[in-house]
Amino acid sequence: MARRGELGFPVLGVARSGWTLERLVQRARESVARSVGSIDEAAFAQLAARLRFVGGNYEDAATYEDLRSALGNARNPAHYLAIPPSLAETLIESLAQSGCTRGARVILEKPLGATWCRRRR
Repeated sequence: MARRGELGFPVLGVARSGWTLERLVQRARESVARSVGSIDEAAFAQLAARLRFVGGNYEDAATYEDLRSALGNARNPAHYLAIPPSLAETLIESLAQSGCTRGARVILEKPLGATWCRRRR
């Protein structure tokens, strides 16, 4: 999207303490290089300029308050969750309680299985 000039929104990373924006940028660079094979420096600079970081603990309400603040006036955020399935329900409920899911999509990276899906119906 950055290469095509279509990345007109911030990309927020949330992780436990110990991470920084610089570490997130480095991780993004490594991931792009691994998946594409090389780095288009101009496009990556556009991506890096859009990256934001929120540090915290998934079990701490302050993390979700910080995320809500970082989202600003975002109308349709997408929350991509790369978490263990056992955390999904708690995390989604915490996102909702903090107001982070208004107009949002929640994307779960890992398959949850039929048992969890039946329970949520």
